[in-house]
Parts: sequence; C-alpha cells; structure tokens
Amino acid sequence: MTTWSQGGRVSRAVAILAVLVLSGCGGRSRSPFRAGGGDETIRVEVRNDNFLDVTVYVLPDGVSHRIGDVTGSSSATLDVPARLIFAATSLRLLVNPIGSRQAYLSEEILVSPGDLISLRVASRIQMSSWSVH
Repeated sequence: MTTWSQGGRVSRAVAILAVLVLSGCGGRSRSPFRAGGGDETIRVEVRNDNFLDVTVYVLPDGVSHRIGDVTGSSSATLDVPARLIFAATSLRLLVNPIGSRQAYLSEEILVSPGDLISLRVASRIQMSSWSVH
C-alpha cells in the first residue's frame, strides 16, 4: 500500500488543474474584435455635403447592415458594432441617399479594432470618398 503525503496530493492536484486550464487556451485563433479586447468598435465619421439625408450601411460580408442616418448638410459619428465585423478584416460602406436612385459603394476598406473611418458624402454622390485614421 502506497501512502501519499498531504503536500504531494496538493501539488499533483495543482499540476492537473494547470494542465486542464492551459489545454483550453491554446490552438484557437482569435479575432481582434473579441469581447474584452479593448476598443472593439470601428467608428465612421460622416460629413454629409449633400442636401439629401443619407442612410449608411456597412457590408463586412457582402450583406448590408444599417449603422445610421445622417441628415443633409451635417455631420455625425456612427459606430460599427464588433458583432458585425467579428471575423472580417475588411468592409465596404454603402451610402444610400433618401429619395434618390443613386448610391455610393466604397472599395474594400482594411480595418482594425479602434479605427476611425472618415466618410465624406459629396454633393454628387459618386464623388464621395473615405479615409482611415
């Protein structure tokens, strides 16, 4: 019959617990937008130089998600929720003027957590532009 000292049992239990905890942490890739990772949102600063109100959409996966409206000849800051860009590293912006058949669709924009996208909606929608800060 083998007897274990009290210290041996405790150190063995601690070692087993450490292996179990650490085995659950490795090998998974994580999105830079995961919960608790700091500033997760991407902000879109919109300057609407058009007289029409516009609706702004984000397309992280080819599907449009409305992030807000900006009235004509004004500015607003809109947040892109982390849940919309969880696995994406790029997105596109779609600007849809209310009461018009024209729209502006940006090129793909590479994004990181905490980025600020400046979107200028021009008086001629097709002349709109963006930049990342």
